[in-house]
Amino acid sequence: MDKFYHIYYCSDENGLELMKHSIDSIGTNCTNKYMVHCLISASKESINQMRKMFINFSNLNVKVYDCSNLMDDKFTNYGTVAYLKHISKATMMRMYVNKIVDLTNIDKILYLDNDIYINKDIADLFETDLNGCYLGAVRDTFVNWSRSFPYRNEPFYLRRICDNTYFNGGVELLNVQQMLKDDMFTKLQNYELKPYMKLTDQDIYNALFEGHV
Repeated sequence: MDKFYHIYYCSDENGLELMKHSIDSIGTNCTNKYMVHCLISASKESINQMRKMFINFSNLNVKVYDCSNLMDDKFTNYGTVAYLKHISKATMMRMYVNKIVDLTNIDKILYLDNDIYINKDIADLFETDLNGCYLGAVRDTFVNWSRSFPYRNEPFYLRRICDNTYFNGGVELLNVQQMLKDDMFTKLQNYELKPYMKLTDQDIYNALFEGHV
């Protein structure tokens, strides 16, 4: 059986064009085989169109999941908390990937934001030794080093900035089996979005996985 590297995205209608470009960049610039899971909250027409795309890429298997009602009664305070108003509540769907995708036989899955463009094959990324940690990520340059982030002196951010541990959520390599073993997806889904968590899903991941990244 061919080996697939697993990637997943989340989007509503407004992010689909970015997602399409990102997936296209994988098909164009990668030589290994990738299984791409798309969790989408959008119209039936848009979802069906996505299912017909990328069939000409022999290295891609793109699966599209209709998640239109997934977030209806969840994170109802998202709009009042979020600092980045152009990022919708659909990004929170990433926490529910275990409810949508069968993760049983997947060791690692890579979460990507829709605006990520892939310039070369990323198979080596999946060989990263996570050493028992729940996920791999990089430090967030905006929060850690930019003076323009207005909340950087708030205790939640300031402590992590001082410790140089606050990480970016746009590219995360998840240690799937360790997360399943320790029921971390349930803990993600049950985590309350606090009013001081201005970067919403990214802040929840930073709070819950602190010390295990």
